[in-house]
Amino acid sequence: MKTLFVLLAFLMLGLNQVMAGDKSILVLEAKKDLTETTPTISGHFNINKDLGRAWVTVAFAYYTGDSTKYHSTFSSVLVEGLSYDTQTQRVVFNRDGVETVCADKKWYGLKATKRCAFNVKEITRRIDNGFYIVSETFYQVFMNVQQ
Repeated sequence: MKTLFVLLAFLMLGLNQVMAGDKSILVLEAKKDLTETTPTISGHFNINKDLGRAWVTVAFAYYTGDSTKYHSTFSSVLVEGLSYDTQTQRVVFNRDGVETVCADKKWYGLKATKRCAFNVKEITRRIDNGFYIVSETFYQVFMNVQQ
């Protein structure tokens, strides 16, 4: 009987982990600028340690083919559930009562954990602009949280 109970407990724990799973949060969606080259897109965490706040900065780096000529644009985005814990000096993501550590503060800055990774998708939508139906391309930046 005890063995059956332990087996059921492990089964429920495993099922709970599968149900919790990874969460993919849309951080930013930006229309693709067809006048620019294809950018390198990355996401980084930033903090205000005095206020206990954290946010994601998305960087778009455009290279022109000449290694000395490029430019970047940055967008700072508040992500619901993301904060900076001043006691532990960690960037944490809290959703549904589950806390995930996304970055640790080190002497040289923030070091991201592998629990909150960024990925980029390029999508195309057909949009009715009132005159025609046109195809427009967007970049979507996601934060994938392993809980």
